[in-house]
Amino acid sequence: MAQREGEGATAEREDGVRVWGCVQAAPCCRVRCWRLERIPDALAAVLFILSIAALLLGAVIRPVVNDALYAILDQQTVVDSKDAPAYDTWVSNFPGVDNAVPVTYAVSVFDLTNPEEVLLGTEKPKLVERGPYTYNYYYRRLDVSWRDGDDDSGDQIISFTEQDIYLFDKNASFPGANDVADTVMQSNFASAGARNLLQAGGAPIHEAIIDAINGTALPEAVKATLIGLLDSAHGWQALYKAILCSSPQGHFAGDVNDDAMSLAGEITPFWTRSVRDLWFGYFDDPTLEVLKVLFTEFLPNEPFFTYVPGIAYNATSQEDTLARFSPDAHYTGKRRGTRAVARSKINTFERWMNSSQIWICHAATEDELVLADGTKTTTAPYCPHFQAEWNATQAEAAGYLQPWATDSANSVIGTDGTLNGHPMYDEQLYIYINDIFRSVYLTHSDDVDFHGIDLRRFTIDKEVMGNAEQDPDNAQFYSFGAYGLLNFTKALGFPSSASKPHFLDADPNLQCYVDGLRPVREIHDTALDVEPHSGLAMQGTERLQLAVNHEPIRYANISSLEAEALHLFFGLFDLTPTDACIEKDTPWNFTAGVGYGDLGLTLQLPYGWTSKEFASTEESANQFKDGVYGILHLADALEFWAYVFCIGLCAAAILVVYIQSVARREIVAEDDEGERPSRLSYASARHSYDSAPMEAP
Repeated sequence: MAQREGEGATAEREDGVRVWGCVQAAPCCRVRCWRLERIPDALAAVLFILSIAALLLGAVIRPVVNDALYAILDQQTVVDSKDAPAYDTWVSNFPGVDNAVPVTYAVSVFDLTNPEEVLLGTEKPKLVERGPYTYNYYYRRLDVSWRDGDDDSGDQIISFTEQDIYLFDKNASFPGANDVADTVMQSNFASAGARNLLQAGGAPIHEAIIDAINGTALPEAVKATLIGLLDSAHGWQALYKAILCSSPQGHFAGDVNDDAMSLAGEITPFWTRSVRDLWFGYFDDPTLEVLKVLFTEFLPNEPFFTYVPGIAYNATSQEDTLARFSPDAHYTGKRRGTRAVARSKINTFERWMNSSQIWICHAATEDELVLADGTKTTTAPYCPHFQAEWNATQAEAAGYLQPWATDSANSVIGTDGTLNGHPMYDEQLYIYINDIFRSVYLTHSDDVDFHGIDLRRFTIDKEVMGNAEQDPDNAQFYSFGAYGLLNFTKALGFPSSASKPHFLDADPNLQCYVDGLRPVREIHDTALDVEPHSGLAMQGTERLQLAVNHEPIRYANISSLEAEALHLFFGLFDLTPTDACIEKDTPWNFTAGVGYGDLGLTLQLPYGWTSKEFASTEESANQFKDGVYGILHLADALEFWAYVFCIGLCAAAILVVYIQSVARREIVAEDDEGERPSRLSYASARHSYDSAPMEAP
């Protein structure tokens, strides 16, 4: 500290006692500066300087350690090559892979025990939940490659095709579970799809059928009867009834009788099938077999398949996977020409199924597969690979459609949830869930402990599941009915919806008019637990229910003449619907008699639900804890002790100053009493010397 001459600088009080150092003449600039001539003064100054250094150290430890930690996490999470530490775990979770995360896929299906009463409208649907049927879920990522993005940022992108495999685990299922032998009564997807096809098919199908009728050798009177029937308002109903009456699974078994409580011989939207078929799909559906016979004649140039897809697809071969699915693409977080990492982009979708928009294969065109050895086999139908450069017209011509109404709703946004950008302290987390064909945001709802690791829990916000009345933005998702439902009608091709299991967080009326539902949040809610420093999801549960929408309908009476004409027409294709089945007045009331329709709602009949669960192993959690938490605990300790030393050193410096001040005051007191005249004289003499004007050299 310096001060110029003449400004009254002094280092002592009026009584001649120096409190802190002394003022000394300088050899140049005619200034006087402080000089610590006593050891206690120097010690206090050193202690003050060290305390400031400790304070600064405590302030910078956390940012420095965080930067170092995130740099380490970048190396551990960025999959920028096959040599990346996380590559093996990212590419597969098959047994034998280090730190592989086990995933279970539990299926619970509902068994309808009173189908006749439901159709008559005399009782609510009575459901019995069967399950869980538990599968071990494995994934393998094929054809992995890296490329730089097309924009100026140069963000690296990893492309791959994912193979999903489900293996039934009898030991993890309920006692006696057998997904092949166990059957349940449920909604018939094929029947619902056929009805939707005939009802909404429009002019092309109608004209093709009329042309087919005119091309037959049937008597002109029969042709006229058929054409008149099909041109009527209930023409599609007549054709639909004839198709179901021709299918062994399309109507109740037994002879027709007039008992009001018996529907024997009548068409039905329900049927019995094995759990595996209901959930993973099956070939040669009886109703579609009938439709195929007709459509091969009506529309010979249009492919028609008898395979019914399930809720999930079990891709048991790599050839099938690569033929069926277009590649996905994620940002790795790495940028071209730099070591910097775009942490917010780690694992975010660049494309899903080779598109930044959601496109679903709706009208498959192929069912032939070429195996590695060159042989051909029949597989579940699929569409050609989606091409990123296609426009909407080209995509639709290839059999694809978009499930939602706007580009915004059909956008693929966020990550797949397993790994997110770091650090992750946002209150919302955006992910794309391919099971519901939708990008949604999860909301931070709680903090949980996982093997000593603090995780942030994210759950689906109720607003995401709201209807258009509650949130007008949800109109683009066709959410015009009860809240708590996602409208799947366009996506699946028949009236259906997705929700949380047992209609958790949905309109209470959906639960009240179906017996057998008991929503429990701990069992039926979706949650994702994310470690905030790494963005890694260490445990999570995705729970999803599918329901089929059954609207009341009364299939009009068909005259004997019309029934006979249909019988003759179908007989040309070796199909034999009975006249009695076709003529039968068939009401599908769907609980209308018990007040459900009075609420303005249609019956949402739960089909089943899944619980997809994963959790890092305890060994992996401990490794993470020892690594990341070890660094954080070290930083905490250093920060704590830095502040402790800061306080201690500062206190010591103050104590030294205080002690010296007290000691000097005692000296002054002694001098005032005449006990130390020499000291006082020395102080006065020194003061006179210090106060003397300086001579110019």
